[in-house]
Amino acid sequence: MNIVFLNSTFAPTTGGAESYALMLCTRPSEAGHRLRVVTDMPGSGDYSAFEERNENLTVHWGKLVHRCDSQPRLSGWEQLTFAVHIDAAQAIGSASFDLVHANGFETTILGSCLALSLGVPLVCTFHERWPEREALGEGRCRLIHGYLPIAAIVAASEFYFRRARRFKSEQVRLELIHHGIDTDLFRPAPSSFAEQRYGLPPGTRLIVCSGRRAFAQVRASVPEARLLWRSWRPRRGSSSRKQRASE
Repeated sequence: MNIVFLNSTFAPTTGGAESYALMLCTRPSEAGHRLRVVTDMPGSGDYSAFEERNENLTVHWGKLVHRCDSQPRLSGWEQLTFAVHIDAAQAIGSASFDLVHANGFETTILGSCLALSLGVPLVCTFHERWPEREALGEGRCRLIHGYLPIAAIVAASEFYFRRARRFKSEQVRLELIHHGIDTDLFRPAPSSFAEQRYGLPPGTRLIVCSGRRAFAQVRASVPEARLLWRSWRPRRGSSSRKQRASE
């Protein structure tokens, strides 16, 4: 199967949606399916190591900011709405595809236009926490879940499942497939490793969490807790890892 995968940012940018996207693309490509990721390159840096994960997974890095800057004759609204379509059209070229996968609310309009142009189904996964509370949020949720040509929505938790069920039309197929844990990557390890690497006192309680807003709640219950912030985001020609431990 040939699949177009849309994600506004992709590895090595670090985040929940990006990690989820990388997993969704890597495993099918290793199984023999061919995926072409269409995404944007935030800032500058060395992305060469991620341009092709394997022979079945190709990443097309767009330059939306540069694209908009190069079209001064178009209004800002027009550029914001349609400039990314140019990147997507160049990414797919004349190739044929069997499926479009849009990962995130911001990719659904592009995904819809792309799926309709190619004549293939559109599958969506969403990770936004409270989109209905944002400006025009109720209308946005109703449009995306109920009116766009989406063949299926995959909800990764009960929370996303309930929201999709609230807004979706009867024609849209809804599947609940829970987030899982890759035990090849995440497994118990001696605490001494982290203590030595990050200069933590022996016996420090360590909690691994990918949520970006959860630490305040942890600190409220465990005042002595410390936060280790890790990121990997190439900037200005550098792809170094940045680590910071704070109290």
